[in-house]
Amino acid sequence: MKRKWALISLILLVMAGLAMADELQSQDGTTVLYDNINGAGPRLQDTGNTIQLYNAVGDALGPKTTDAGGTITFIPGLFGLFGGGTKIDTAPWGTVPLYISRDGENIKITWEATKAPGAQIYVLTGDGSGKFQKNDPAAWKLYTDSTIAGQFNAGSVATGVLYHNKQVGSVVPSGFSNHGEAFYFGLQAGVTPQTICTDPDPLYNGKPCFAVAPAVGKVNMSLAVGYNLVSLPFTYNTGGDALVNVFGQQLTKQDSPINADEIYYKQDSASWGMTNAFQKTNGSWYLSSSVNTPAAFTVGRDKGYLVSIKANSAKITAVGNVSQSNQIIVMKTGFNAVGVVWPQNKTLDSLGLLNVANTTAGANPISADEIYLKNSPASWGMKNAFLKSDGKWYLSANPTVPADFGFNIPNGYYYSLKKTSATVNWERTYSDN
Repeated sequence: MKRKWALISLILLVMAGLAMADELQSQDGTTVLYDNINGAGPRLQDTGNTIQLYNAVGDALGPKTTDAGGTITFIPGLFGLFGGGTKIDTAPWGTVPLYISRDGENIKITWEATKAPGAQIYVLTGDGSGKFQKNDPAAWKLYTDSTIAGQFNAGSVATGVLYHNKQVGSVVPSGFSNHGEAFYFGLQAGVTPQTICTDPDPLYNGKPCFAVAPAVGKVNMSLAVGYNLVSLPFTYNTGGDALVNVFGQQLTKQDSPINADEIYYKQDSASWGMTNAFQKTNGSWYLSSSVNTPAAFTVGRDKGYLVSIKANSAKITAVGNVSQSNQIIVMKTGFNAVGVVWPQNKTLDSLGLLNVANTTAGANPISADEIYLKNSPASWGMKNAFLKSDGKWYLSANPTVPADFGFNIPNGYYYSLKKTSATVNWERTYSDN
């Protein structure tokens, strides 16, 4: 008992020392513990309920890890007291975290080559309707595979840079294949997709590295003149969810929302009033209702967004991380603009909404929940389907005919929740993939 109290006293003393010598900040749910007042060196950072430990040179450390200098050790349960987080979000054993961006007309994939010499980059391509999957490793190919190697510029691979040429927008020179979607993951040298991951995290341990390797991807979207309801099925690194980062410079910019393309965000299920923003010629986004006020709303994979194209149709490319985390879509009574969460093509019947609390099934669309697909940018007429008590979806215009559209990129959807004064927390689980 004396030893136990001595240990507790030591921990309290260490924490007291941190409180005196360091700085503990909490702003908007973000807690940062610095080793000194300016935040340099080893630090423990919690953002969005994910705790991550960094060493003195900024390297992200995994669970139960001591940095190279031996100056800081992660102890589960001690640092877990800070910020309310519980999980270290690092790449599983044997895998290589990748970063994706648009670089002109090319997709740029990068990684930390010094930590992953000889990294193996795998690629999966599709037509843009949602072909991402982690069930069939044979569908993924090394970028060096003879069938696709000509699409890549591998001149800087040794320094952790790989270009997938001509994959952004509508630029498709002769001899190139501009895929509607492309996804990428990395493995360490000597690790195969079937190698079993030996990771301290039970979420990954014992599974094939192929299945747990974090992926990034790109999706092309063809936007016609009018109102396009889309979803962006990615998560982003810090700050990457801002409009300027998600859409880049791919839409028409003007210093007035009258002629500029706009993004509409439907926040209130009970109203068709929306927050909208436009991009000025300086590249920044501003509220259409107050043209000198920067637009603060961000993009999430659980929501649908209207993209208003004013004059010229556009083919844009969205990039980001394909998250392995579950996602809760919150819906309230009325019309909710929802996103597909993952870059996949799902049937409405497979979504399992009958078993979600506060959804309503019925014999006709008057009382039952409905899903609306806005498939014509030039019109507000939409195809819609309703949920029957058998758990399946049928066309609202013909209640005996099964729904003939799916839940897939690049579309966003309107979900009409019929139950009065209700809230639905619809959890999409990664295991569904």
